[in-house]
Amino acid sequence: MPSSLTDDVKEFRQNSLFNFLDELTSEVKKLDGELINILCLMPEHTGMHGIHSWNPVLKLKSLDVFSTDPYWIWGNRTFDWFIEWVNRALDVSRKANLKTQIWVELIKVPKNRELDVYKSVIKAVELGADAIATWSYRAEEGSELSCENPETAWRTMVEAVRRIRST
Repeated sequence: MPSSLTDDVKEFRQNSLFNFLDELTSEVKKLDGELINILCLMPEHTGMHGIHSWNPVLKLKSLDVFSTDPYWIWGNRTFDWFIEWVNRALDVSRKANLKTQIWVELIKVPKNRELDVYKSVIKAVELGADAIATWSYRAEEGSELSCENPETAWRTMVEAVRRIRST
């Protein structure tokens, strides 16, 4: 193995990871064909975790749901960045005939930014997400990842979920 992260090493890492995921999801389906395989990959293909492209997702034969977690509030990104990564996930899912799940952050949300959580949920569904997930339950109340106002953040998430369920 070279001492630096060359293009060949990046390709090897990504191929190894996706080969493993293909085997794993196939085995799950063999065990119980009704189980649902969900894969959540971080946005921004830095390669830090072995992934520099979402294209190999298209070859995962036993995957049911593709997911990503574009945490724009905590990451000090723009809402356009969030929309861009939701759309990228939707594009991959459509090409692979998968459902799409978008994770909306409920960690480290600053006080008075709780409505951005609501906005994220609504926009992801408007764009076509099949499912919304959140990290974390009750806005990580009491932990170091807690939102600055966890009660308001949690209440805002609940309201967003109520809204999308009523449509």
